[in-house]
Amino acid sequence: MSSRRANRASGGNVEANAIVSQGVAASESKDTPLLVARNIVKSYRTSRRSGNLVEALRGVSLELRVGKVVALVGESGSGKSTIARILAGQEGPSSGEILYDGSVVNFRGSRNYRNYKSKVQMVFQDPFASLNPIHTVAYHLSRPLAIHGSEKVSDSALEELCEQVRLVPPGRFLSKFPHELSGGQRQRAAIARALAARPRVLLADEPVSMLDVSIRLEVLNLLDQLRSKFSLAMLYITHDIASARYFADEILVMYKGVIVERGGAEEVTQSPQHPYTKLLIDSSPDPDDLGSNLRSSNGADVRALAVQGGSMKGCRFAPRCPLAMDRCLVEDPALVSISSSRRVACWAVTDPNGAEGSVLTEGGVRGKL
Repeated sequence: MSSRRANRASGGNVEANAIVSQGVAASESKDTPLLVARNIVKSYRTSRRSGNLVEALRGVSLELRVGKVVALVGESGSGKSTIARILAGQEGPSSGEILYDGSVVNFRGSRNYRNYKSKVQMVFQDPFASLNPIHTVAYHLSRPLAIHGSEKVSDSALEELCEQVRLVPPGRFLSKFPHELSGGQRQRAAIARALAARPRVLLADEPVSMLDVSIRLEVLNLLDQLRSKFSLAMLYITHDIASARYFADEILVMYKGVIVERGGAEEVTQSPQHPYTKLLIDSSPDPDDLGSNLRSSNGADVRALAVQGGSMKGCRFAPRCPLAMDRCLVEDPALVSISSSRRVACWAVTDPNGAEGSVLTEGGVRGKL
């Protein structure tokens, strides 16, 4: 953990209690993955009658460890929420497997599914949509306690959950309906609902993207304090690579269903290797370089590349990549280690001299890399 996050964690003192007892043995190694996705592929039919398939995920693998935050970063449509739904057990993969605590997860048995769901909880992007508008906060918190918890549902248990997410005083919020809460308060209620099941893994799908900018940092700090206090393994899904650097230990960059780069949060953001990672960072507002994103780039001609890419058998980023080679259009790059902690899927990085080093430059003109 970086010193920046350690300082934040020490500043937030969240009291432990019986409601969110994680049951993690003191001797459990934080280096051992708690939840593992291995070579996940997910395809959807374009229609009920059509046999055509759209591949939403291609060979995605990730590991979540106790007390660590993994950020999954990418633009809309990259497949981030799809992998989250698969990890949460809301839908199954087309191929690949999920391992929890070293065992392959089988969602077919209702008892196994319920046990897994109690350990892997999800916080959704839109708290207003994820909370039932006809029920109070007390109802939303009591349901997971009754279904997953061994503790008796009581007023004191509900109050403790509210206190954990800073909905204080609890009596002011428990009787309210979702529409009577602010956006930040609704998201805190959603987090409390997830904690009520005593999870060991928390999947946060863009938990602050729909909140006011003024309270996003508060919610991120709350999640970080809960992670630290209750030894949660956490997946943080976002399109904002700047917040991923602030919040996560490791960053995985996803583009169109594949992981294109992964590594430590500081390394990936300070020294990006994949062209798409660089694009994400360059897209972040920089007050010292206003207007830089409006200048034309020296990248490849997108339309020319898209036509030559055809069915996109090769690298999915090739139509937008300024370093695209002939090889990129026909051969999918593997995620290759470039250091002990960095992995990149890009021919221009891992094998720049391959395929004669031919690069498609602006206007489709070819040159040497």
